[in-house]
Formats: sequence, C-alpha cells, structure tokens
Amino acid sequence: MSTASTPTNVSPPLELFWDTENATSEYYIYMHFAEVVNLTATQFRSFNITLNGKYWYGPFAPKYLSTITLFSPSILPNAQKYDFLFFKAEGSTLPPIVNAVEIYSVRDLSKSGTYKKDGMFSSTHINLGWI
Repeated sequence: MSTASTPTNVSPPLELFWDTENATSEYYIYMHFAEVVNLTATQFRSFNITLNGKYWYGPFAPKYLSTITLFSPSILPNAQKYDFLFFKAEGSTLPPIVNAVEIYSVRDLSKSGTYKKDGMFSSTHINLGWI
C-alpha cells in the first residue's frame, strides 16, 4: 500500500461513516493500515478507533511499510448509521492514517434461485470432436 488518508488538520479525528439501508442491515468491515512515511525520531503516530461513540480498537501504531488489517470478527451491531472515528492518541505527534477500507454487506441468498433453464445443456447442443 503506497497511499493513505489522513485528516487535513491534526486535531480533529478522521471520520469514516455510512448510512444503512435499514436498521437490520448487517456488515463486516476490514481496515488496512501501513505507515507509508519513514518517520523521524521525533515523529510518532498512534490512534484509537471508536464506532458510534464506543471504543472499538486502540491505541494503535502502524508499522512502516508493514500492512496490518483490523476487522470485525462478528457482524457489526445493527444501526441506522455507522460512524468510525480515528482519534490521535496521547503522545502522538501525527494524525491517524487509513490506507484502505472494505465493507461487506450480509445478504440472504437462500431465496435467490436460478432460472431452471440457465446452464442446462442438451446433448443435441454439444458437439465434441476427438483426435
């Protein structure tokens, strides 16, 4: 990963949010982090993550050019809106950083049948040649 998102101002948190289709929508999230700048001895990046105002993870300090993935091991709690905030941790001289985010929506496919004639072949439609 060679790019990352950081807040333009060091003080306010970095925010990632989305509104759901409905309160029963279910999601999994994967967040990828890597320090893309070789920090000097006086620089330090560490941050905490909250989800809808509650502690989610941290403090967390990404390593230089080493990818770490944080993920929700179970479905995120139901909500109308998901709001992740990345707060600069105490002692950090740099703002939070996020390299990539993947959000997966859980869908019930049990009633999603295939049309019966899709993928069906008749022996009259298959012409095999052998050498």
